[in-house]
Amino acid sequence: MNGALIPLSGSPIIDMGDPNLFFSDLDGTRNDIGNSGSNGIYVSSTNIDFGNVSTNGACCENVFIYNIRDEAINLQSLTSPDGITSITNESEIPMIIQPYGKFQSFINIQSPPLGAYNGELGFNFENLPNNSGTISVSAVGFNVPTGDIHVPSDAPTIQIALDIAPYGKTIVVAPGEYFENITAKSGITLQSSAGPLQTIINGNNENVVIDGHNSPAYGFTLDGFTITGGNGYNYQHGASAMYLESNTTLRNLIIKENTGWSAVVQVAPEDLVLENVAIINNSEGYSSSGSDAALYVYGSGGYGQTSYSLLNNVTIAGNEGMHGISFGGINNPQDLHIINSAIWGNTQGDDNQIVFSHGGNNPSYSINVYYSMIEGGPSAISYSGSGDNNGSLNWNSGALNSYPYFNHPENGDFSLSNYSPLIGAGQGSVSIGSDTFTSLSTDVVGNSRPNPTGTQPDI
Repeated sequence: MNGALIPLSGSPIIDMGDPNLFFSDLDGTRNDIGNSGSNGIYVSSTNIDFGNVSTNGACCENVFIYNIRDEAINLQSLTSPDGITSITNESEIPMIIQPYGKFQSFINIQSPPLGAYNGELGFNFENLPNNSGTISVSAVGFNVPTGDIHVPSDAPTIQIALDIAPYGKTIVVAPGEYFENITAKSGITLQSSAGPLQTIINGNNENVVIDGHNSPAYGFTLDGFTITGGNGYNYQHGASAMYLESNTTLRNLIIKENTGWSAVVQVAPEDLVLENVAIINNSEGYSSSGSDAALYVYGSGGYGQTSYSLLNNVTIAGNEGMHGISFGGINNPQDLHIINSAIWGNTQGDDNQIVFSHGGNNPSYSINVYYSMIEGGPSAISYSGSGDNNGSLNWNSGALNSYPYFNHPENGDFSLSNYSPLIGAGQGSVSIGSDTFTSLSTDVVGNSRPNPTGTQPDI
């Protein structure tokens, strides 16, 4: 290079820059590597991979075209050789991209074929014809049935089923063990056909098993699985089994043998429902953080259709290095209802099974314990925040504090022995304020509840 850092004749960096015409020299030759190679056009991405998509189409990936020149660029038209790849805002073309301005395009694919798809979309500049470049697009198309999506018959993996499922779809998973770390999706119901004893999602000790936070999943329902093998140490938020957003429903789940440095299950409080869920035998590293909990309910609260988070027929037991429940970050009135549930034997270095705190708004809220067993009783439910505490505890007369007599907790069996005080100690119907909550007609593994008929359900 010379003193101006311009490559000399014969330099190996001449004409070795990105071959896409977007970046060519103005005379049409391939641009150079280095500071002398820019023509004043920058494109945020020239290769878009949509991944797994429905053959009904997919939308949208954003691509920005930046004009960092002193002169305007006239984007005259688009070219789609197969007619499949386009942009949703094509009506804005032709258009002028002003100096130091940009154009945002929303790229979509319409009715891609079954299987692998590779296409391209050309952007044609009237005043810079030598720089009319292309964006390459790839995807894998799957047919989406009119009814439920079945795994593995319609989609070979749970993640592919989630990728192609439109909002409001139900995915039904056949019995088996699925070694996957999946990304949840808003408005989707993911359920098994045979229940948690026969249907396992195993994170294979690689990462959190279900992530619904980095790509936020709202209104996600998970029903009928064992969730195991999660590793929160490889997940930036530390949760080991799952991290989900508001309006989450967790039902008929066994969540066990996951490890990390924060929560096992982290979820937002708004419209949260847990029913027939066992969170057992998980481990986290000891710390003083209130987020170290088997169930970490964290968020502002108050924005859902209901004013409470519900735990009904939930067992949280035998989790090492964590509290049973942490209810935190509440900035708006949001109660926590614990009904027919057992919180026992969770170790975090203190005697608290449940800790709670709130955000800066310091709202009034209640923790309501009805027909449940909490190890240590009311004294094991503690405020862990700073400043004034406007949270209150409502300990119903049906709540218990005695040894639960699980069958073999040392071996991970938290079912009830024949002499457990939890047998018949629940209630089939509980009213809190103007709301009434009923137990499901079966337990987590599908046994009839109550059993025998006509008795009260177990905790």
